[in-house]
Amino acid sequence: MIDAVIAIDPGLVTGFAVLADPHGEAIFSSFEQEGGRFGAAAAYGNVVSIFRPELLVVEDFIISNATARKTAQPDPYRAIGWLETNAHLTGVPFKLQTPSLAKGFGTNEKLKALGWYKVSKGGHANDAARHLLVATREFEPIAAKLLEFARNV
Repeated sequence: MIDAVIAIDPGLVTGFAVLADPHGEAIFSSFEQEGGRFGAAAAYGNVVSIFRPELLVVEDFIISNATARKTAQPDPYRAIGWLETNAHLTGVPFKLQTPSLAKGFGTNEKLKALGWYKVSKGGHANDAARHLLVATREFEPIAAKLLEFARNV
């Protein structure tokens, strides 16, 4: 198995981003999975059958007045609870990140410079990639690419 950092943007369509060998070659992959919490759980099972997670980063789903008016979907917070429990039971470090932190740091320009940007209907794979970038920005392969990006801006 290859070590990896896994980031997830849970929802009715869940975004996944994986950085395999994060301290070496740093091989990136992302995808979107439909099916809400059940699709997310199945996809997570597939990912961890290939990669050994050294960190699981998940977007926190914060229910505000605006969120409550827009949607009553339970899938994000139920998926978060399942992922946190699974991480605890399997000894995988688990970290929640706010959407604003990921979007503030993980701009489309940075994702494109890293080759991580993916055009999709809902942008959930990119949202997962943003969380992955925040979590791995200090890892040598990523930090070097971000420094190169900053020099070219």
